[in-house]
Amino acid sequence: MLVPYSAGRLYGTRTDIATQTPRQFGALQNVSIQTKFTTKALQGKNQFGLFIARGEGKMTLKAEVGVFSGKLFNDIFYGDTLATGGTQLAVDEAHSVPSSSPYTISPTNQSTFAGDEGAFYSPGGAPLALVSVAPTVTATYEAPANPSTTGVYTFSSSDASAKVLLNYLYTTTAGQNIAITNNTMGVTPTFSGVFRGFDPSTGLFATLTINRMTCDELSMDAKLGDWQLSSFSMEAFDDGTGNIGILTLGDQT
Repeated sequence: MLVPYSAGRLYGTRTDIATQTPRQFGALQNVSIQTKFTTKALQGKNQFGLFIARGEGKMTLKAEVGVFSGKLFNDIFYGDTLATGGTQLAVDEAHSVPSSSPYTISPTNQSTFAGDEGAFYSPGGAPLALVSVAPTVTATYEAPANPSTTGVYTFSSSDASAKVLLNYLYTTTAGQNIAITNNTMGVTPTFSGVFRGFDPSTGLFATLTINRMTCDELSMDAKLGDWQLSSFSMEAFDDGTGNIGILTLGDQT
């Protein structure tokens, strides 16, 4: 008899591409594993069936994690190209409009500017309106071209010395990115999985290995005042040899 405690450990290794590194589901919060079958009863004249036979089978896994990993997301769900760098968002970057002409501001990431996401007054957060030519009235601004390496934010002389917050996209060589593509229907990344539960009272384990499965849903959930979590919905299927996996229990009771 085993009495496993806590969320356990979960790993996935991509199988539709050879020689892939196993990925751990980091800061695992919970795992739900469900195996079920449809059934068909042969009914007689009475209320309960005379015979029951199993039909279609399904094994599903749901896992929630607290660590965002590009390698895990790509191997388990997207199955696309993982590369270095990407696009980030500068949020509420504080500046002051010059007190005299030219009324322009160079964003901190000017050399890799990739798109305007709004300008706001500080304090208060009232938005300024974007215009396509040099602004001439209060509460308007012109954004740099997209993309730009030398572009500036331009403001009206009426906003001289105003404190503003800039929000914009910029490219970076740090981190990693996943190029999410519109693949042909039927393209399906697959992976093997291992889940281990631990009984602290006996030091024994319960380990489920699944030979082949796929992930049909990835959710990234954010909530005010709490940690951001991501969740995976996965389903096992035949590995091509008539097998699904193995459930191993650490005792023999």
